[in-house]
Formats: sequence, C-alpha cells, structure tokens
Amino acid sequence: MTQTTDTKNTASREADFVRLLDDNKARIMRLCRAYTVSREDREDLFQEIAVQLWKALPNYRAEAQVSTWLYRIALNVALRFSYQTKRRKPNVERIPWIEETTPHPHDDATRERAEQLHRCIAALPEIDRSVMVLYLEECSYKEISEITGLTETNVGAKISRIKDKLLGCMRKSEGGAA
Repeated sequence: MTQTTDTKNTASREADFVRLLDDNKARIMRLCRAYTVSREDREDLFQEIAVQLWKALPNYRAEAQVSTWLYRIALNVALRFSYQTKRRKPNVERIPWIEETTPHPHDDATRERAEQLHRCIAALPEIDRSVMVLYLEECSYKEISEITGLTETNVGAKISRIKDKLLGCMRKSEGGAA
C-alpha cells in the first residue's frame, strides 16, 4: 500500500469517526451524565468513550446497528468508569443528570418533581440504571437486549419493575403523595 492510500484510509476513518461522534454526541453525553458526578468526570468519561470508539471502529462489522454497537461500547466504558470513580470517591452523592438534557420546566413544582425523578434514577442499581437510560433514549427492547446482554423478555420485565421502583421512590420522596 502506498502512503497516498494509507493517507486516504486514515482520512476516511477519521471522517467516519467524526461523523459517528457528531451524530451521537447528545446520546453519549446523556449516558455520561447518568454515570458521573461532576462536569470534569463527564468530560473524562466522554473522552474515554471516544477513545474506545476510535479503537473499535476498524473492527465494526455492521452485524448490529451502529447505535447498538456504540451503546454497548459506551455503556461498558461508563460502567467501568463508574466503578473506578466509586472506588476513588466512595460517598459522593450523584447529581441530577436528566435536567441538563431536557427542557427546564417553567414552574417550581414540575421542576422539583423532575429533580426527584433524577435522584431516583441515579439511585438505581447499575444494570437498572443502564436499562432505564437506554429506555429513555427510546431504544427498542431488542436494542436494549443486545446492548445489555439481557433477553428481550427480561428487558420488558425489568422496565416494568424499574417503573414501579421509580414510582415508589417518588412517593417516598413526596411523603406518600405521588
């Protein structure tokens, strides 16, 4: 292969990578917000996800949708990052993350309910939080199944149970008046 061909291949790979990040930046950032506490951690996690996507891009074989492939990598990196962060900062409370990705409610009551929901989601176990993040991203049960390794039936059951947990958490947060 000549240097010109190598340069073209590298330029093509870089263009594919930039397009992949541009097309999925908001999704990746929402995932990062679900698994981090601070803005610095979000930026670090986003960068680590980007590095892992860059490394994995040459091996993408289009056997799964690109979004499924991307989420699988991003979620694995986020879970590993979350575990490492907990080991470094064991008693740090998670901040609400969805509020930064959704329109701000105009009234205080709606804003407070949204913040309660964010706290409840952040308190879920890792796998439940992963399923809920993907569900909120409007991934199909099949996509969630492929990304998490759960069966589609298990995904449906988990989502139902997670909704019940979130409702219970919201009721508890409001003193029983949800």
